[in-house]
Amino acid sequence: MSPLVRYSLLQIPGFVLVCLVVALLYHHNWLEGRGALLVVGLWVLKDILLYPIYGPALDNELPASGPGHLIGRRGTSRTAINGRGLVEIGGERWIACSDDGAEIVAGTPVEVAGAEGMLLRVRAVSGPPGDSARGQA
Repeated sequence: MSPLVRYSLLQIPGFVLVCLVVALLYHHNWLEGRGALLVVGLWVLKDILLYPIYGPALDNELPASGPGHLIGRRGTSRTAINGRGLVEIGGERWIACSDDGAEIVAGTPVEVAGAEGMLLRVRAVSGPPGDSARGQA
């Protein structure tokens, strides 16, 4: 569903409420026809003017969370990994262990091989420590 359709659907309850209030005010002669049209028109104008602000928030689905979305991405070990240590992937630091049990020296480029809960399993790789093409969106 497009962001414009989502935004429009979210505006329906407020629009219906304004129309009901304006109809009630018009029915009791507290608001003239032109005033009623002006209020409803201003309400719609408000929705149109606010779309550029709120529309981008409706553009994407929720971002992936947890370590599972990091499988295949590359980073750098920040500490020696002998048992457990820290790795940095995409600017975030994670607790990691070596995938094969081998010690990984601090500063070594690593790739995420798997995840167990919030613990990453990584392996040393050659090449730059940046994200691999598979992990980029």
